Amino acid sequence: MTFFVYTAENEIVGVAALNIENKEVGKVRWVHVLPEYRKQGIGTNLMRHVERKAKSRGIEKLAVQYVHNKAYWARNFYSDLGYKKERKVSHPQGQCFIYEKEIEENKPSKTS
Repeated sequence: MTFFVYTAENEIVGVAALNIENKEVGKVRWVHVLPEYRKQGIGTNLMRHVERKAKSRGIEKLAVQYVHNKAYWARNFYSDLGYKKERKVSHPQGQCFIYEKEIEENKPSKTS
């Protein structure tokens, strides 16, 4: 797993991780931005960076697992970045979804 961080004022304010499990699909793990730094494009920048890194490693599709049904902000975030809700999964913390996206050249998102 590869971790990526976003810093501001010499502090880590955002983090994302990429796990490559096979040649075709990568899994995005942990995208988190500190609350006081949200709505500034940091999460979008982290995701675009993860997508570029995955693409450079030959990955054609990214999956985001376990997006909780009640986490509407996360569902909106991934949807705005072009990820599609693919399937529903059971999780110990409740109803979750898996989002997926075919990686292509990065296009501007609604949140950029």
